[in-house]
Amino acid sequence: MSIKYKFYHDRGLLADIVEGTVKAQDIRDLFLHLTSPGLFPDYYLVLSDIKNSDLDIKLSEIPDFVKLITHHAARPGFKWAIISSGAKATAISMALHLHGELNDHIAVFSTLDGCTKFLGVPFEAREFSDEDFVVFRE
Repeated sequence: MSIKYKFYHDRGLLADIVEGTVKAQDIRDLFLHLTSPGLFPDYYLVLSDIKNSDLDIKLSEIPDFVKLITHHAARPGFKWAIISSGAKATAISMALHLHGELNDHIAVFSTLDGCTKFLGVPFEAREFSDEDFVVFRE
């Protein structure tokens, strides 16, 4: 399992890459880390690449995660685009998207182009290979 992230300050964008088998607690820990007051700059746009992940998350765990992120999603301009492939990752991502309080703020796509259009900022696939991504957990 690997979780990495990088801030693109010029675009107000946080990009993260999740690979391997990931549990709900891993995603929760990352969210709490990235939203620690004063630790990181405010960001309003999030791009998550979960194409190479196996999310070991039960649908019953989604409501607790939604409660955790709802206040952050209420910030004006907040949007979260998720690039997904594979049935389970897509189903879990869609479950997040379908929660009423989040459905205008979270969208799931199979392409980077869909994500960038939703977020309204440019991002190229090669940027996921930038060497200065911070490793959160391996």
